[in-house]
Amino acid sequence: LERQLQESVGKDSETLGKLAQLQELRTEQEKKMIGLEHELLSVNLKVEHANMELPRLRTRVNELQAYTNVLKPASTGRTTPAAPATGKSVVELERVINAMKRVIEKLQKENAQIRSQMESVTKENQPAASGAPQTRSTRNSRT
Repeated sequence: LERQLQESVGKDSETLGKLAQLQELRTEQEKKMIGLEHELLSVNLKVEHANMELPRLRTRVNELQAYTNVLKPASTGRTTPAAPATGKSVVELERVINAMKRVIEKLQKENAQIRSQMESVTKENQPAASGAPQTRSTRNSRT
């Protein structure tokens, strides 16, 4: 009897250990399930929000397309008030102005270079004219 009692107690402790393990496994699975339910609710909320937003965005796109269609013909025939006779757009006139500015800057640089060259040439010729002997060209020009 005692032996049977000890065996049954031993079996009960094994069963209790297995039962505890199963309960831990169950709580872990419930935690995972709660996390997945939370994720599912979050995704469902995002889908619902997107479904509500979609018609509004489609309407907005249609409005903007209609607006651009209205503006396209007006922008193609548009001229500047300052130069209506030329028939050029503001963008074309701005391009011409920028090109002219570049040309002016280039010419100014060339002028500065020519002036500096002229100054260096005049500086070289000044000492020769004052006390240097006359060259053949200067003698021939005086005679």
